[in-house]
Amino acid sequence: MKQNWYDNVKNLSIAALHKIIVENKFQPPTNENRIISYGVEPSEIQKLYKWPFSITENTKLIMFQFKINPNIIYTKDKHKGANIIPDDLCYLCKSK
Repeated sequence: MKQNWYDNVKNLSIAALHKIIVENKFQPPTNENRIISYGVEPSEIQKLYKWPFSITENTKLIMFQFKINPNIIYTKDKHKGANIIPDDLCYLCKSK
């Protein structure tokens, strides 16, 4: 049986309280079911999330990977797809 954060004086901490709140409030990412369907063990999913940060040493490259992996950086073609801009032409050479 799992102990509550307040059952034991050793467990009485802000970090333990935060963990209980996070476990009860937040759901796992929606892509985890798809990752598991590809044959990845549920215990290995955390390693997948940490992988982009463990293969490089350059901090700027890590942050770029963090932004580009879930498609946070919007390119002109994404802006065009969302009808934010009229065309997806390169602003330098005016071609695709």
